[in-house]
Amino acid sequence: MARTPGGIVGSVDNKRPHLVFTSDRRLENNKTVNHQSQYGTEIELMGAAGELAALRYFGYREVLGTHFDGGRDMVWRGWDIDVKSTKMQNLPYGFLQWPTHKTIKSDIIVLVGIEITTLEFEIVGFAFKQEFDRLDINEKADQPCWEIAMKNLHPTCELKSLPYLRRRDPKTARLSARA
Repeated sequence: MARTPGGIVGSVDNKRPHLVFTSDRRLENNKTVNHQSQYGTEIELMGAAGELAALRYFGYREVLGTHFDGGRDMVWRGWDIDVKSTKMQNLPYGFLQWPTHKTIKSDIIVLVGIEITTLEFEIVGFAFKQEFDRLDINEKADQPCWEIAMKNLHPTCELKSLPYLRRRDPKTARLSARA
């Protein structure tokens, strides 16, 4: 049962070996000054599970990358999408947060709640990149960040009804998933 209005629920536990492998490789490959690797494999497992949940929702091949994705996890109808994950216990009262030191490179940010022990998920909702421009900065978080309350996210079901995005430069138009 969804904890948030319009949330899409399911499980990716059947892919646990693939998710563990992917999260281990990501932890090895993606170390930077600002990466959250100090949280260990759990944060990578949560992120990989969230991406897999979104791939499944859109009907894409369930294949995950093990290196940096450049700020785009997949493309839907021409819209670049970045998937962010949070602990299921944060639903429905938490926030979609974006650190102020990071540039938002995708058109849409999707938030997925993950129960790390069972790998159950809830796709909570999404926000458009430009919506972050109107937000105040939370200086009290671990890192200064913009944040949108989960209750203010667009419902997940609206993703599948987005119109095709036409890009001005045909070289940047991508109409299929990265995977």
